[in-house]
Amino acid sequence: MKNKLLLRTNIILCVILLAGFVSASVVIYQSNIGEYREYVERIASLTSDGIYYQGRSYIDERVNTSLAMANDVLLKRFLMEETDEPGEAFRGQIQEYLNTYKEQYGYLSAFLVSAKTDRYYHYSGQHRTLVRGAPENEWFYGLLESAEDYSFDAGKDQYIGEMYFIDAKIYDGGEVMGVIGVGFQIDDYLQAFMQRYHDEYDIAVMLIGSDDADKISNEEYAARFGEFKYMDRALLEAVIEETGEGHVTLWGSGQRRDCYTVARYIPGLKCYLIVENDLSALRAPFERQFALGVCAAALIALSILFALNKVLSSYNKKLLALAVSQEAASQIEHLNRLLKTVNRISVILLQSDAESFERNLLSSMGVMAEAVQADRVYIWENFINDGELYCYQIYEWSEGAEPQQGKPLLQGVSYRDVLPSWEKAFLQKQCINGIVKFLPKTEYALLNEQGILSLIVVPIFLKEQFWGFVGFDDCHSERVFSADEESILRSASEL
Repeated sequence: MKNKLLLRTNIILCVILLAGFVSASVVIYQSNIGEYREYVERIASLTSDGIYYQGRSYIDERVNTSLAMANDVLLKRFLMEETDEPGEAFRGQIQEYLNTYKEQYGYLSAFLVSAKTDRYYHYSGQHRTLVRGAPENEWFYGLLESAEDYSFDAGKDQYIGEMYFIDAKIYDGGEVMGVIGVGFQIDDYLQAFMQRYHDEYDIAVMLIGSDDADKISNEEYAARFGEFKYMDRALLEAVIEETGEGHVTLWGSGQRRDCYTVARYIPGLKCYLIVENDLSALRAPFERQFALGVCAAALIALSILFALNKVLSSYNKKLLALAVSQEAASQIEHLNRLLKTVNRISVILLQSDAESFERNLLSSMGVMAEAVQADRVYIWENFINDGELYCYQIYEWSEGAEPQQGKPLLQGVSYRDVLPSWEKAFLQKQCINGIVKFLPKTEYALLNEQGILSLIVVPIFLKEQFWGFVGFDDCHSERVFSADEESILRSASEL
């Protein structure tokens, strides 16, 4: 009787323990699956954002370059000197100019169209005259009549083939002189970027053109769209909001219940970006581990938890890598804003007359200071005294730091006695960039008295002659300006 009671008690205890263990395993299993679903969503969303902003940044960079080209003084001089029948030498100069820009920035095509003569100059030397009303010339006359400064669209170069084009207006005052255009490919660039995400995070990514939206759910094209064939045009069109941009996210159903999809529309490229992260490859191992845990006991449960923690750690590393990628995208955004600032300043200064130049220059110095988070910006001019090179400050903008303009200390500074390393660097067209306390004693003394902690100074050359320099001071933190910032500020000093 006692044996039966003991057996019954053991059975009850085993059932209770097993039920408790099964319940705990179910709770843990569901909890971890929930966490993995959240991780899958975050990874897919970060991937979509990364590719989207990479594509937009790629386009913005080329737009900024095209707008800078449109403000080129040499280009405007070409259009001013153009005659109704330009000679071979003139056409050769323009062809050489277009070829230089094409090779420098890696474009596939570069061309110039004169608004005065309707003459189209191509980098390859295939020049022609455009005719209003011809369908193939509608892009040019449409841009001239629009209020936009530039256009971006897919098209066909008559001599090369299909590509994307950025066409920017060239202004003389308020009048349009012509249009400068460049052609490039972005598909290969984005495909390589998407392949990297696929290889590193096992995420499926595809770009689908608007014209192909009808084909995606057609069985005839199943091999082409593969795992994305469950999408349809109605779902893709739901992506486009009133603003022309947007995105939609969804978990699949049935056999695709473990698939999380992010679809967004890229208006500049007129295509849909679809990102899919599949949880099914992770679910099967979990189910096997759950079955083993029910049969084995708590020790195996601890092993499963340990394994899950290792997998979670791996995913955390991937999330960190994606976060770093987002930080890089943020840096690209910062540089694009800086480029736009330089372009805006160039337009302001080129359109300034003698009366407004100084006011516009000081305003532009303030805009540049804000763009690079500087407290003070100044311009110094060189002069010769008794055969020795000196410099003095002629303009200054400051905010958040004590103004220095007019102080006797800055009225005549000898390069040889006070700034010897600067003179050597400037003559070699190099910048001074760094933390003040690490500079030589004479230079440190001059800068420390002005409260400068770090700075970047860029030489100014006029007609290949060392004229002076422009400097940017940070009076609140010690830092070194990035190489990209230095390159952009060097370009700004040439305005």
